[in-house]
Amino acid sequence: AAASPTSRPAAASPTSYRLDGKPALSPEEQRKSREEEDARRKAAAAARAEKATADKAAAAVKAEADKLTAAERAEADKVAKAAARKKMMEDARKAGEEKRKAEAAREAAVESARKAKRLEIAKKRQEQAALDADAVEAEKVARDAAAQLARDAAVARGQAKNA
Repeated sequence: AAASPTSRPAAASPTSYRLDGKPALSPEEQRKSREEEDARRKAAAAARAEKATADKAAAAVKAEADKLTAAERAEADKVAKAAARKKMMEDARKAGEEKRKAEAAREAAVESARKAKRLEIAKKRQEQAALDADAVEAEKVARDAAAQLARDAAVARGQAKNA
């Protein structure tokens, strides 16, 4: 019987082969390999458990720190709110002062305009009174002049009559 090129050599040796062509492990080597794999798995599980424990401890510490931080934040919020309230009140006070100053300035401008108007009216009245006084004086002078002319004319007529 001729051996085919793909067939394995006749079982001349007791060594068996795996599908990948490497020699198969003996039962003793298989047991050791399983024990090593189990030990690796146990070590990995222990490492995960240790990490989980450490994470839990870290989370507890963080939660405690967060509680303190929350209390500190609450206190900081109170302080910030008080400061904001104080600033708001100061701003409102300044705005009120500015508004009052602006209103006072407007009132002063209005009062100044009224005073200027009153002074202008008083000046016009004085000028009119002066003009009226001048007119009265001119009328009096005109009457006196007319009376003087009438007397002079009467004197002249009298002298003409007597002459």
